[in-house]
Amino acid sequence: MIKTRFLSCLLLISSLSVGSLQAQRNKPATRPATTGANILPNGSLELPLPSGTATAPAVPSDYPRQFIPTSPDDVFFEDEEEQEGGIGENILNDAEEKGIEYTPEQLARFKTFVNDYVAYLKQQNSFIKGRIQGWWMYPAQSTVSSNSFTRFSEGAQNGQAALRLSGVFSVDHQLYTYPDPLPVRSKAKYLVSYHYRGNFPKSADGYARSAQKLAVVRITWIPKAGKALALKGVELAPAGKSWIDSRDNTNFHAPEGFFNMLIGMDLKGNEPQWREKYMVVEAPENAEKMTFELAFFKNEDGGIANYDLQVDTLSMKLIQGEEGEPDVPPVTFTTPQAPKKVRQRYTQREFAIEWTDEDPAVEGFEIEAIAKQGGTTLSTQTYTTKEKRYFFEGMTPGVTYRIRLRSKKGTAFSDYSAPLEVETGQLGDFPGGTIPFLYTIEEDGSCPQKLPLYFLELTNPNALITCYIDGQEVKPEGRILTFPSLGTHALSITVQESEDKIWDLEYQVTVK
Repeated sequence: MIKTRFLSCLLLISSLSVGSLQAQRNKPATRPATTGANILPNGSLELPLPSGTATAPAVPSDYPRQFIPTSPDDVFFEDEEEQEGGIGENILNDAEEKGIEYTPEQLARFKTFVNDYVAYLKQQNSFIKGRIQGWWMYPAQSTVSSNSFTRFSEGAQNGQAALRLSGVFSVDHQLYTYPDPLPVRSKAKYLVSYHYRGNFPKSADGYARSAQKLAVVRITWIPKAGKALALKGVELAPAGKSWIDSRDNTNFHAPEGFFNMLIGMDLKGNEPQWREKYMVVEAPENAEKMTFELAFFKNEDGGIANYDLQVDTLSMKLIQGEEGEPDVPPVTFTTPQAPKKVRQRYTQREFAIEWTDEDPAVEGFEIEAIAKQGGTTLSTQTYTTKEKRYFFEGMTPGVTYRIRLRSKKGTAFSDYSAPLEVETGQLGDFPGGTIPFLYTIEEDGSCPQKLPLYFLELTNPNALITCYIDGQEVKPEGRILTFPSLGTHALSITVQESEDKIWDLEYQVTVK
């Protein structure tokens, strides 16, 4: 009897503590008041709306139901003349086995039904798996795991659509703003929120997974050109570099990280119901733009057996009284033309762009370069120049850079230009295999007196470079090696990528 009572007390205490934790899963407990519009695009995930309400066509009474189309790629016959392939052949084979004979009129009706049903599936599929306006879903076409997101309308928290993630998926999934970073106010505080519902997670053996990490918000803050992001006087990244603000307890600057993350206990309850997860985020000093991401941790075999998580109504609004710095003054000058890539033989770690702008009010330009690999954004960097040309150095091989620019006068900026995409070559794509190749020397051995030291197939961009001209060591200035005179010279270069990876390169050059 004593043991039974003691166990009952433990269960009661455990129940109260879980309930108490659940009640505190948002901080502050009182939801802050907000002002202004939601800066996240299409936060209700509705757009684009379906072109019409998709209604499945009625199944003919004599149609064999086991052959109702299941894919938008289904056809009645793959070969109409021979009546072979597709659903039609399956129907005929089944009829032959069962001694059924269909008339041409019946087959014509069956074909019409199949075509109508496939059209219905295509309409459904375009909504369920289609691109959501203002957002991108990763992985879109991954070789590791197909995209497990689906969009649905019935029971959405707000409006006509919500997003579901279910089943087993072997890579993290992401929902992030796309394609351009969104403007923010420096030093402002924002209330980030989204609604969620789903199954309380359990293992295949039925054990609760209350502490299982499900989702986390990540915000990539992008600074003003040449400025460093800072919070409470602490620099977050070097000047001009972005900083990823992951709202979890690994982030020193997110003291409420545990409460910001979505975990198993947030779904505690008998019936799935829509609930709100909200958090306060602070835009760092010198922040100008940001990208927003809701990341879902992978659910591999042996993880959550009943995984079903739905989200809707994503929002990011200014908190009243914490509006930060005022908006940038209105723009009074024109947008520059889209940049163009300067032609060069090879593009791996360096490339140049140029553009035109005739506005005399312009004092300079800000260039934004977003590095992407597949559907993943790797980094966003900003550069400044007073020229109408810019040379990029130290870029990453095998990456697509989305580049756009805007004019600057004082603290005011023009709109961004149309973007330019530049793809850098993969390591191993160029002549010479894995041996570094100094491509600024022409094929006939000629080179300028001030020779840029730009290499292809350089695995380590910070490799130690030692140069010898006619047997004498000459130190380059930055990445420029200067020859003492015009004419023929022997050039030796030692490239040390690591202690056990050293290349000795020999050239006979004609300096012109």
